[in-house]
Amino acid sequence: MAAMVLGKGARVVNQNGLIYTDDNIDKLLLERHIGQKVRRGGGRTKGSRGRTKEIDARFEAAFEKLLSEVGA
Repeated sequence: MAAMVLGKGARVVNQNGLIYTDDNIDKLLLERHIGQKVRRGGGRTKGSRGRTKEIDARFEAAFEKLLSEVGA
């Protein structure tokens, strides 16, 4: 979904505070594709990390950065 949103010219941030850009979306989609192939082949991939205060703070900072860029 992030790739579609970027294609429309909007800004995207994930739940961990990573701001998706045209520069990093291809790498992230490739990593997702590789993970799907591993799982389809019976392999296992790492699960998501638990929420921490650091992750919450990183998300908040990234979200506020996006809001300030939109409001500028």
